[in-house]
Amino acid sequence: MDQRRAEKALAERERRLERQRDELARLDRINVVIQGIIRGLVGAATREEIERTVCERIAASDLYGVAWIAERDGRGDLAVETGAGVEDIAAVATDGGLADPGVRALETGTVQVVEEPSPSAADEPGGSGPVAMVPLSYREVVYGVLGLSATHPDAFAERERAGLTVLGEVAGFAISAAQNMKLLLSDTAVAVTLRLTDDTAFPIAVTDRLDCRYRLDGMVPAADDTVLQYVTIEGAPPESVLDLAETFSGVAEARLVSGGENGGLFEFATTEGPADVAIDVGGTVRRLTSEDGEARLVCEVAADTDVRRVVDAFEAAYPGTALLSKRAVELPVGTEAGFRQAVDDRLTEKQRAAVRAAFFAGYYDWPRGSTAEELAASMGISSPTLHSHLRKAQRKLLTAFLDEDG
Repeated sequence: MDQRRAEKALAERERRLERQRDELARLDRINVVIQGIIRGLVGAATREEIERTVCERIAASDLYGVAWIAERDGRGDLAVETGAGVEDIAAVATDGGLADPGVRALETGTVQVVEEPSPSAADEPGGSGPVAMVPLSYREVVYGVLGLSATHPDAFAERERAGLTVLGEVAGFAISAAQNMKLLLSDTAVAVTLRLTDDTAFPIAVTDRLDCRYRLDGMVPAADDTVLQYVTIEGAPPESVLDLAETFSGVAEARLVSGGENGGLFEFATTEGPADVAIDVGGTVRRLTSEDGEARLVCEVAADTDVRRVVDAFEAAYPGTALLSKRAVELPVGTEAGFRQAVDDRLTEKQRAAVRAAFFAGYYDWPRGSTAEELAASMGISSPTLHSHLRKAQRKLLTAFLDEDG
């Protein structure tokens, strides 16, 4: 009897080890697929190319037979944008009981798994296994949902979901970068004007509690995903503004650049806020003002951007956000714009950030609004490094100006 129990336990142990070996082997193959997709995204220049690359490479593997990407349409329903693996991809994506999990993936930003899809999805070639819905997201913005049907019944365990989550984040980052580049190269854009009233946003709270006026003058990206915002506030003592800023988790640091008893120019290092949300959705902030607890923000996004997604991102961060208007705008072209672009192309990203921060922080004013040490501390770099960036950038700017002048 003891020998029989021992043999049974040994057999069970061997089966468990075999399952673990199979799972590890499958995870290795999954990682190869995901790494291949990520490498393929490097050469994708547009959102369409990114989405097509993801779907085609997934469907070409023997792990997932069908893949598609869906986005919200004008009515808020999921609409398939592209897919691979079967001819009628819409039937798999919409008739297989997958719409609700897709919406949940969009709304929660987490992978959703359907263990037993309805027969209409399972009957399709490559559609016999579980289905996962993976959000394509970057920071706070979800651009769409990737659906993929597995060819093996025990798919989408915890580690596999973690790998697909990374894939969704990389694809979301690639989409964001493609949209930003499109906005830079385009001669048209869409200007979106929003009204915000949620006082969890610092620009709204400061005008509501201190009865003052708030105007964003400029922004500069800094270290650790922070953004340096240079803001003019009128009608409130600087000490009160700084005290209030300390109570907001989204304001990492705050200092007075210049000013008097009733306001001044401030530098805020932010990790969250209306301007940060605009950046996350691929927009360029053109104006942000606040007064009496109500903010108006104007940001420009690429012409083909889904404005609903932009509004949803702001609404998620600041409930009560209202879309006031959207309109097509012509971006600056001509000699001045061409000169600015030529100059900008000569600067590295770090040199550009240093010059912008120095300009908005009053480093070039007399007397100076900020010292080099203060500016370097705000940007998270050393003073010698800041001086190096500024010297090199200034030489490039002067060279471009003098060459342009003839």
